[in-house]
Amino acid sequence: MSKPSDQAPADEPGAVDGIPALDGIREESGAGLTEHADESATLSSNRLMVLLRAAWELDTLADLLTTVTSNETNEALRVGHRVRCIAIRIKQLASIQMSGLGDDMVTTEELHRILEVAS
Repeated sequence: MSKPSDQAPADEPGAVDGIPALDGIREESGAGLTEHADESATLSSNRLMVLLRAAWELDTLADLLTTVTSNETNEALRVGHRVRCIAIRIKQLASIQMSGLGDDMVTTEELHRILEVAS
């Protein structure tokens, strides 16, 4: 699935920058990741959406870092703390993807909570 367009659909409440809202995430029985005997795996649609949202945010953060670090103004020289904060978020998002794809003990709700920066 590719990244949504920058234009949010008018009929999609809560959509931001064309990325669907996650208000519809509901509790699932199990983790949303099922490994099969033939070594294949399936993801629930909720888990897939959480992982895709993390990937889209990673892509946006990477674009932002490129913009910030290429600027040689005084402001750019003061962004060290901001860049570190962005790096921490990138690590969180990568963790969501790795856990979502490979750890069947982590629930989709846990991944969603990390994605939305909720306790």
